[in-house]
Amino acid sequence: MKTIFWLSAVVLTGLLGYLLHSFIEHRKSQVEFIAYNVGQDQTALYQTRVDSLKAVAAALESRLDSQNALRWGSARAHMELLRDEIASLERTIEMWQMSRENPARLDIERQVILLYGKASAAARALAADTLLPGGR
Repeated sequence: MKTIFWLSAVVLTGLLGYLLHSFIEHRKSQVEFIAYNVGQDQTALYQTRVDSLKAVAAALESRLDSQNALRWGSARAHMELLRDEIASLERTIEMWQMSRENPARLDIERQVILLYGKASAAARALAADTLLPGGR
């Protein structure tokens, strides 16, 4: 009777180990990094977005200059924030282009998307500030 008990305990332990091993391998295959290439079209798309943000920044700066709004602390701070976000976006796009075989390239792509959103939001906030009637 003891032999049957120990034999069944060994078999159940083996089955449990096999099930645990297959579960872990299945999770690894789900999370495993998918081969992903940073294409020229993707980086070119974000480069054109950077160029459009630069054009928006130049237009906003000229509008703020014509309204003498750059002497306001908030307008100047927004303009500097926009310039910083655009410069940071350009640096991140360059890193993204060079990260063809880097496992962190998905994180860099997420950072590019996030920085583009921040720069766009800064441009929209500054545009909204300059459209106020009366020029303050």
